[in-house]
Amino acid sequence: MRKSMINVARIYKKLRQQAAAKHPIAAAFSLHVKSSVHDSERHFAQSGNGGTYVAPEISQLKESKIKAILAHEIAHLLVEAEAVQLPPANPTYDQLERHVDKIAEQTFGIPIYYDEKGIEDCVFHPAFKRPRPAGLR
Repeated sequence: MRKSMINVARIYKKLRQQAAAKHPIAAAFSLHVKSSVHDSERHFAQSGNGGTYVAPEISQLKESKIKAILAHEIAHLLVEAEAVQLPPANPTYDQLERHVDKIAEQTFGIPIYYDEKGIEDCVFHPAFKRPRPAGLR
């Protein structure tokens, strides 16, 4: 793992342990580096099949952004594993993403805000939005 990714891995490990204290399945979640994840200005991570995939560029973000992004992705994995309350049947994309933010907030005790570029953050700023803006992709 690149030296710049060590902090990202440390944050992920801490969040995974925190999630596993409430939802043991989270102990099996894994972190992987995948360059193709950064396919737009605001995409730094994605998750599925028990793993979170992050672009190397995530390491250049502020720690509060890294934490919020990874918390959101771990929450996706918890939903996927049915370890938490599932969203309503047939949710829209926006409903699913807002549900995942609520799971992240409940699991990690942090708020999820969105900056002017639509990137998650867990530290308040007056210009940030909460809940997730509709139509954000």
